[in-house]
Amino acid sequence: MRHIAFADFRGDINVTPLVDVVLVLLIIFMVITPLLQEGYELTVPKDRPEAVSPPQEDQIVVSLSKDGSLALNRRAIAEEALGETLSSILKGRTSKTVFFSGDDEVGYEKAIAVIDTLRAAGAARIGIAPSPAELETK
Repeated sequence: MRHIAFADFRGDINVTPLVDVVLVLLIIFMVITPLLQEGYELTVPKDRPEAVSPPQEDQIVVSLSKDGSLALNRRAIAEEALGETLSSILKGRTSKTVFFSGDDEVGYEKAIAVIDTLRAAGAARIGIAPSPAELETK
């Protein structure tokens, strides 16, 4: 009769390959995460002004009221005419800054559509102004 010798098998798990895989995944996620961040570039003021000053005469302010009507420097304007009118105003200017003022009750989609129109009309910088109601009280 032959005797078969069995090798001594241990039930220990080798964790070295698991640690290697986890470290590789961690490095991959650390490299990819900064690439996934998107957003707009903002310039945040350092000091908060005490009082809001009314816009100067040479500034361009586009206001969007809660009923959806638009105003260019407090004069009513149709949404279709905004882009063309604004681009003709900005054509002769060195400063292509336009201020946008939207009512708090205006939907996000409508406000972004107006801001996109301002950008398409040639506005290089778009500033956010107080709501039209605040501007009228000043």
